[in-house]
Amino acid sequence: MPAWRHLNNFDWILFLTILAACSVGLAVIYSATTGTPSSGAFHRQMIWLGLGLVLMFVALLIDYHALADFSYVFYGLGLVLLVLTLLFGRVVNASKSWLGVGGLQFQPSELVKVATILMIAAYMGREQVRGVGVVHFTAICAFTGLPVLLIM
Repeated sequence: MPAWRHLNNFDWILFLTILAACSVGLAVIYSATTGTPSSGAFHRQMIWLGLGLVLMFVALLIDYHALADFSYVFYGLGLVLLVLTLLFGRVVNASKSWLGVGGLQFQPSELVKVATILMIAAYMGREQVRGVGVVHFTAICAFTGLPVLLIM
C-alpha cells in the first residue's frame, strides 16, 4: 500500500490550527527579540519549525509496524544514551541531564520517553495483553522503572 495513504486520514484542521499557533508564537518571538541581543531567536525558531514539519511528513511515510519492530532497538539506544549522560553529561541548572554532540545539545530523557512508550506498546501488542496480570504489570514496571532510575 502506498505511503501516501495516510494523507486520506490526515487531520488537516488540527494541522492548520497548530500552524496558526506556531505562527502566533513566531510573531511573539519576533516582536520580543527584534533589536535585542537575542534577535537570532526568531531565525532559530523558524529553522526548528521547518525541521519539525519535515520530520512530521517523514513520519507520515513510516509504517507504524516498523516502529514496533525496532522498539527494542530504540529502547536499548535510549538506555545507552542515559548511561552516557550519567558519565559525560553536562550540568545545566544544577541537573546533569544534557548531552552535547558537536554544537548540538539535547536531553536524552526526552527521546527515552517516546522509546519507552513504543517499547511498552510493542510488548503489549506482541504478548496480546488483554488484562494486566502480575507478570505483565511487572514487565511494564521494569520497562518504565529502568529509565526512571537512570534519569534520577
